[in-house]
Amino acid sequence: MNEDTALGLYKTMVLMRKFEEKLFYLFSTRAMPGSMHQYNGQ
Repeated sequence: MNEDTALGLYKTMVLMRKFEEKLFYLFSTRAMPGSMHQYNGQ
């Protein structure tokens, strides 16, 4: 794997983590109804 590919994968991972953290915040403040499961650390 070259450096550009690795950097692209890392950026995608960070974006996904930030999205999941925002969803958890919205869910925990009851701004988003329903249920969710976090995948942090998996």
